[in-house]
This record gives sequence, C-alpha cells and structure tokens, in this order.
Amino acid sequence: MTADRWELSTSARLKAVGDTEALYVGEQRALHVLNPTARILLHCLDRPSTLAELVAMMARLTDATEARLEGDLGEILPELERLGAVRRVLAE
Repeated sequence: MTADRWELSTSARLKAVGDTEALYVGEQRALHVLNPTARILLHCLDRPSTLAELVAMMARLTDATEARLEGDLGEILPELERLGAVRRVLAE
C-alpha cells in the first residue's frame, strides 16, 4: 500500500496581506488568514509529500515535536482539503 501524498491545489495561492500571508482559494474566491504553522505547512507543499515527510520537514523548521506535528497535521490537512487548498494524490 502506498501512502497518500498531499499537494497544494492549483487554485490555491499564498498572498501577501500586510506583513503576513493569507491563503487565496480561487475556486471559492475566498481568502483565509493562516496561523504560522499553516503558513509553514503550505510552503512545505512545494512538491507532493506524505504526512511523514511533512512532519519531518516541519520538525526541522519549528520547535514542535514530531508527535505533536503528526497530530496537528492530521487535523489541519483534511480541513485544508475541505477548503480546496490541498488535495491528496496517490504516490507513484
């Protein structure tokens, strides 16, 4: 069994809003304010990545433990998928 990979949706873009970034989802014409963890996550999705790969990348970039990140991303990724910001793709 191959693990799902996550990637940024083609309709989602990070946009500068003042001194921070927000997520614009074109299909919804919606702008979402992101917390720092979500911003880092979306920058890590510059290529399709598994949950384990994202956890490892974010552990190097933050002071969060891998266990904490795995739990947080397990909640955040489905929510971002629901918003149309990310999507799952099967590994090749």
